[in-house]
This record gives sequence, C-alpha cells and structure tokens, in this order.
Amino acid sequence: MNKSFDIFFRELLQAVKTAAADAFDQNFENKSFFGDKWKEVKHPVKRGSLMMRTGALRRGNKAIVTGSSISFYNSQPHAALHNEGGSITVTAAMKKFFWAKYYQAAGKVKQKKTGGITKASEQHNADADYWKSLALMKVGAKLTFPQRRWIGHHPKVDELIKQQVDKKVAILNQDIANALKQRK
Repeated sequence: MNKSFDIFFRELLQAVKTAAADAFDQNFENKSFFGDKWKEVKHPVKRGSLMMRTGALRRGNKAIVTGSSISFYNSQPHAALHNEGGSITVTAAMKKFFWAKYYQAAGKVKQKKTGGITKASEQHNADADYWKSLALMKVGAKLTFPQRRWIGHHPKVDELIKQQVDKKVAILNQDIANALKQRK
C-alpha cells in the first residue's frame, strides 16, 4: 500500500470510530439499542435511570483502532451483564452488602410531627424495602438481569460505516480533482 492510502484508511477508521462511539453513547442516552427500548426496572430508583446512577457504565465505553479494525468495549466489569443480560449467584458477601444498604436507607426515614412519614422518606422506605428483599435472598439464589443493550453490531452501525466511507471517498475524489486542476 502506498503512504497516501494508509493515511486515508487511518482517517477513515478514526471517523468510523468517532461516529459509532457517538451512536452508542446516544443509545445510552435514549435508553435503547437503536430504537429497541430497554426493559423497565421492577424497582425504580430515585436517582434517575438504573443504568445511570453514577455514570461510570456510560463513561466506561471505549474504542480502539488496531490495524484495520475497530474494537468497542466497556471497562466496567458489570457492563457485559447489562449489555448481554444474564444472571449472577448471590453470595454471603453480597447479602452483607444488601443488609448494609438496607440499614442505610432505613435510617433516612423521618417522622412528621403530625404523624406519618415525609414524602422523601416514602422513597427511602421503598429503597429500604428493595434492599431488604435482596438481603433476604438465600446464598446461591440467582439474580437475573434482562438485556439492556447499548453497544454492539446492528444494521444501523453498517449504515453509519457506509456513510463515513462515502463521505471520506467524496473528500478524496474532490482532492484528486483539485490536484488534477492544478497540474493543468
């Protein structure tokens, strides 16, 4: 291959990488995989989406160009479980964590002077109930996670690649035409 083609191809790969990374990030924002909405959670959380509590999962999206290919991955250890779906086995350490979260959430419940609990405490009560239900699971029980895909192959990714190739080829054609005009 000549040097000009190598530069063209590297620039093309970078353009595809950027466009695909933006599309995958948009999937996360839209809570879908190119329009296929994620399954709703059974226990809504007060801090937004289940997949966006800390933002670490979204920020964990990475892409690397090696040779003539682009690899997309997520640096978070639990990303594949969410993206592909699956189950994990409850351990004693997990139960200990669930109890700690239960006591933390239950401690935030505040009583009104007139009786009952405050609106904010209703959410904390729901959080406490959720953590308690997890803490009461037996060691060895399975926690199942539905697939909530945001990254991976899709026909829209193929279309995105085609658009980037078409755009880069049009620029190359224009550069060649300009170079030929200058030689005349």
